[in-house]
Amino acid sequence: MEWRYYSTKDSAQERSCIDARVHSLSVQLYQLSDVSGTGLLSCLGYVHDAVGSRYGTLFAYPQGCDGSSPPTSLRDRLRGDHEKRVRCELKERFNLAHSLILTIYRLLSVNWLHKNLSSQSLLLFSRDSSSKARAGGDSAACQLFVGGFTRSRRDAQLELSEKPPTERSSTTCSNNDGPLYRHPDQAALFEAAANVHGSSATPSSGNLLTASYRREFDVYSLGILLLEIGFWCPIQCIYRDSKSETTAAFASKLRTRYVPELEGRMGRKYANIVAYCLGESSVDYGSTGTKHFLEAFEEKVVAKIAASYLGAESCSVREILRRP
Repeated sequence: MEWRYYSTKDSAQERSCIDARVHSLSVQLYQLSDVSGTGLLSCLGYVHDAVGSRYGTLFAYPQGCDGSSPPTSLRDRLRGDHEKRVRCELKERFNLAHSLILTIYRLLSVNWLHKNLSSQSLLLFSRDSSSKARAGGDSAACQLFVGGFTRSRRDAQLELSEKPPTERSSTTCSNNDGPLYRHPDQAALFEAAANVHGSSATPSSGNLLTASYRREFDVYSLGILLLEIGFWCPIQCIYRDSKSETTAAFASKLRTRYVPELEGRMGRKYANIVAYCLGESSVDYGSTGTKHFLEAFEEKVVAKIAASYLGAESCSVREILRRP
């Protein structure tokens, strides 16, 4: 169950908007979860808890996974392995990256923004012994699913963004690694949201802001996750190692220092994917919109990870999506 909270001060119109958003998201996740190769849990519907001022979205436990072993977040897995000084096998890392990229591609293809991508929102489920046996023992040890849809919305002009959660800082980080997954341009959006939230001069602003979140922000967050998977190291540790004072400086150092280092760990194709997510995806496509953005994402990310994952020189997106 994932909970999506709303303010008790929301107007009837704002509540209606959030209710419609939760309903649409539930339907979309249910439909996408049935698509092969998509790391999304099957959505069983949602409930409204009026007393707690929240909506709960219910997901089914994935088939082929060990029900006796609770899932763990990628964040907890990375931190635990980092403390033990162990690293996930190369094949497993490529498997996780491949699954994650295809899932984000599916969401972008149906014009949904996740808005909350981090290692905490990625769940790892251990496969049961029977599913491994059916796969001839070649099945991955764990399966990745994307969660954390508590702030998701459609990528449309008439859609409004809900206020982000209040944080101590949008430009610096300590124990909170949330800002590290955000595109540097998002800092201004969070500051604007905080100003609206704390200002009594704009009571009509409500709990919704103008549509300003961009799909490039999700792609940037994806790049950070791929960096973590490639190094098999929490982003917080990489941030401390970089000795950066702000997330903007950190973003710059990622591209100039850490992405080149990633090439020696995961190969040139993988490093180029991360470089694209952390920088090139921010190109302004103007009136060409979603079509050209997706075409670039297919060419620079989806096809490249498939070529690395499947051991081929090149793959078409159609071939990739047909594979299990």
